[in-house]
Amino acid sequence: MTEYVKEDDYTLKVVQTLGQKKNFLQESTRSDSYKYPGEQVQSLTRLFNFCSCQIITIYDNTLWSGAYHAAASAATSQMHVQNFSDLPSLSEVKFCHGKLVEQGGKPPPWKDIEKNSTPADRRMSMLKTPK
Repeated sequence: MTEYVKEDDYTLKVVQTLGQKKNFLQESTRSDSYKYPGEQVQSLTRLFNFCSCQIITIYDNTLWSGAYHAAASAATSQMHVQNFSDLPSLSEVKFCHGKLVEQGGKPPPWKDIEKNSTPADRRMSMLKTPK
């Protein structure tokens, strides 16, 4: 499931739940061999910031578990920042720009983003050679 959420006028948050296990039984580390319920959620969150022309990607893997009257959780998280100009294609960025506008966001016009996000090698090939 993918969820699109407007964070502010310039930022769209895209959340994808990659995997979810609910109420699975975990073996206790105690000697009584008690099995207790747990829940594991893996998600990928991408923040499209149209002001800085960057995508922040965050991967989360969270495990909640409870035994008797106590509970515990563990989480791992990884983050990656990428400039729009580093992407081989801007099609996903353009799609998310449209989603942000649909939700009432006011990002810079697409033409400005596309112009500023073109990698240097592509910008150079677009220049006209002098005659």
